[in-house]
Amino acid sequence: MKQHDREIDDLVAEFWREKDRQSSAAGQIRSRVLANPLESAIVAGRALSVIKSINQSPAWAARVEEFEVATARLIQRCHQIDKLGDPDTDPAAVFEILGEDTADLGIESFDSDALRHARVDRPRPDAARAFLHALGTGALSPPVRAELERATTELEGRSKRYQSHALFAADGYGVALGVRVHEDDHGQVIGFNQADPEMQQQADVVLRHYYPNGAQWDVEWELPYGGGSIGLALAVAALVSSGKAQADPLLAATGRIGVNFEVDSVGAVPEKVQGAVAAGFRRVLVPAANEKEALEAVVGVDGITIIPIERLDQLEARLSGLSGAVPIGSDGAIRFIRKLAPRYGLDVVGEDPLENCFRLTVADAATEAFIDVFRGTHGTVTASGKG
Repeated sequence: MKQHDREIDDLVAEFWREKDRQSSAAGQIRSRVLANPLESAIVAGRALSVIKSINQSPAWAARVEEFEVATARLIQRCHQIDKLGDPDTDPAAVFEILGEDTADLGIESFDSDALRHARVDRPRPDAARAFLHALGTGALSPPVRAELERATTELEGRSKRYQSHALFAADGYGVALGVRVHEDDHGQVIGFNQADPEMQQQADVVLRHYYPNGAQWDVEWELPYGGGSIGLALAVAALVSSGKAQADPLLAATGRIGVNFEVDSVGAVPEKVQGAVAAGFRRVLVPAANEKEALEAVVGVDGITIIPIERLDQLEARLSGLSGAVPIGSDGAIRFIRKLAPRYGLDVVGEDPLENCFRLTVADAATEAFIDVFRGTHGTVTASGKG
């Protein structure tokens, strides 16, 4: 993370620590962010949430809107890396995931088997980097490749620094913060000094379950409030620390662990979920009792998965089954066919939007045929005509 991003994140942390949040602090963050662009998606998302908490004059509003667009692009790049790095994503879905950014991608060098193999046994961000390398250095324009590289580096860095992310809320806003744990054989569960009693209690319940001989833990920002819902994130971190789950930099969690290891409901779930979305998270673990309100909080938001959980003993299986994969949709299928046709001696001689599909007319020297790509997330393709 570059120095400017760190400084902004520190200012946002100070804003969150203040019980009486000051509009002047939010204004300072706004001025500095708009004067110098950010590179980190999560820092930009956090800063944008703070900036949007204050009223904007017309002059500021236009600039904030530009920053919002830039933040959305940073988040989009992180999501694209998450999708490309998932082993369940079909390599051809790159045309769906990257869209018009694949204009320079030559189909003659597109090797599905090599692209699949590049991702084997790698964490998702690293798998995405290997996938992009296998595509070839000339497959994407230098600016696109640079943006994807920054997103990959950010996700890799967060995976190394934090084993999970916990959701907190205050004053109608939510924020996701990194969590770290590790075993400590001194017989105690030790956290940071300002942790409130509920947070300390949750750490003791959860971490003694995984580390009977003791553990140490901390949170990215030491917030002295709202700790009763940190239990589920601590459990995720413990599983990652012990090698039973893989760090997921786009997963956030909220949930209180009861004495019988049930996952109890918590408050402010809509705010927490919206805070996760604002910072670019794609997956949110919530207590099953909070599933309905969590789903309602993301109505109209694409690509967000809410994962309900009832008991702690379900967690390891849930984490192993999470996917960032996407199918190749209709837009990606159309781009793929356009690229693929010349490889088979065919020219695309016509393109027509029909009621339920998009029809491409392809031809060689003697015959003509139709390829219909039906609209939808799976891009079903049928062929007809002479051929």
